[in-house]
Amino acid sequence: MLGVPHFVPHLCDPPELALHGAAAIEEPTSAPTDASWKFVVEPYLWLAGIDGDGSADSSPPTSIDVWGELSGAFMIRGEVRTRSGFTFLADGLTLTLKDEDGFTQTRTEATMGELGIAVPIADGARVDAIAGVRRIDLDFDVELGGVATGSAGADWIDPWIGARGNFDLGDDWSVLVRGDVGGFGVGSDFTWQAAASFDVALSDTFHLEFGYRAISIEFDDDDLEFAALIHGPLLGLAIVF
Repeated sequence: MLGVPHFVPHLCDPPELALHGAAAIEEPTSAPTDASWKFVVEPYLWLAGIDGDGSADSSPPTSIDVWGELSGAFMIRGEVRTRSGFTFLADGLTLTLKDEDGFTQTRTEATMGELGIAVPIADGARVDAIAGVRRIDLDFDVELGGVATGSAGADWIDPWIGARGNFDLGDDWSVLVRGDVGGFGVGSDFTWQAAASFDVALSDTFHLEFGYRAISIEFDDDDLEFAALIHGPLLGLAIVF
């Protein structure tokens, strides 16, 4: 939930990109079989890059192509599964990406916070309908030939809707998928998120997740224009209690 979100990949133990990491518990997303609540906390690493275009203040439109230049990041997600089967979702991340090659240098700093809810679509199904809001704080700086050309920032809140699923592979392995769309002109012009990952149950308490996450953002105001895809592999360790 720049969610993923999570995507966040996500937990599909009865009610993910969360905009990220996610972990699955082995039970399906239908009504819980016990009266207890369950909690998931998952720190994760998203090795993201950016492809797209942006302009800040008076700078000309600038191509953004950043890989392997993640200069700072913090990412964590959580879920709370209630007795009724609903799951509350939360995902937060901050990352800084710099492109310092050639004549054009860019710096993108993004902070995202996501809150949502997951609802089982049908009894016995392993698919949830998901919806929520995502706050994005974006700063974009441009230098041409070592001279600062433009710097701008904006923050906004996007609504989003989507779905997620958990598909059992056996032997403590499962596949998690999530997709959502949002913005709709409320904050950004449009945004979408997609994530897919494998979940490995190391024990009842610990789950290892690895996969891929992508978030697309299209935003335009007087000072900042940004249309880019932030994407890359992710690795997380979920703690279930």
